[in-house]
Amino acid sequence: MEQSIDFFNNFGSCRYIDDDFIMFRGLKKEALDYYSNRIDEAVLGVCTNGHGKLTVNMKNYDLNPHDIMILSPGAIVKEGYISDDLDGLFISCSKKFCDEVIFQNIPQLVGAFMFLNDNQVIPMEEKDYIHLHRFYEFIWDNTEKRDSLLTKEILRHLLTAMALWLYSLLPISQHGLTKNRQESIVEKFLQDAQDQYKQERRVGYYAQLQFITPKYLSMVVKLVTGKTVSDWINSFVILAAKSQLKNTIKTIQEIAVELNFPNQSFFGKYFKKNTGMSPSDYRSSN
Repeated sequence: MEQSIDFFNNFGSCRYIDDDFIMFRGLKKEALDYYSNRIDEAVLGVCTNGHGKLTVNMKNYDLNPHDIMILSPGAIVKEGYISDDLDGLFISCSKKFCDEVIFQNIPQLVGAFMFLNDNQVIPMEEKDYIHLHRFYEFIWDNTEKRDSLLTKEILRHLLTAMALWLYSLLPISQHGLTKNRQESIVEKFLQDAQDQYKQERRVGYYAQLQFITPKYLSMVVKLVTGKTVSDWINSFVILAAKSQLKNTIKTIQEIAVELNFPNQSFFGKYFKKNTGMSPSDYRSSN
């Protein structure tokens, strides 16, 4: 996150802890400019004023006052129209920090992941917006002394509390506050797949990371999410490919290499199998 800290620190409106956490406000359009394309951090943004249109993971969203934007590491962001008076509050955490602090304390993380995968921008009611704003200001006040030995530990607990509160607002089924073994397996798989889908697309590889058989991993993922292991991996790969084809001038060969395909022909067959059209046809249609 060092680049993020350097960028936002120029505006004099950010606070950060090591390379794990940064919060900022009053940057308006610059923040969305910075987070265009694929991001490597988790971002929570709260629109306080103005309007905007953006695309996250190939889905279009309107951004209005009191909306929250939740971006997981690896999200692909493309801004559209941004009003001159757009303003907001942002919190960004490194993936490592999220994995160790926040994600470990969220019950049914798989359900939250699946919901947020289709809802990156969420309208908030007035009372919830006010509550979240208070959370933000309280965290802001407690990160003033970033060299304090206790600051990072305080931050861990405050962010966990805020994450749990936000989780409680999501309209997803809650069967309890304890993760069962199957949910933990799927949660770990989704995190691993998001990190490594470019390098590894074998079911056996992800099963080995958890010391279970490919058959068992496949069964558990299908049972919990309704999608197969291959479906999830393919969705990450195709999302990245579509974004590159639509938003960059890279050649198809360059995209194939970046996504770790042996050659352009193999990539073309893979893309057509999963989308019904060739990479060149998809690019032309967009």
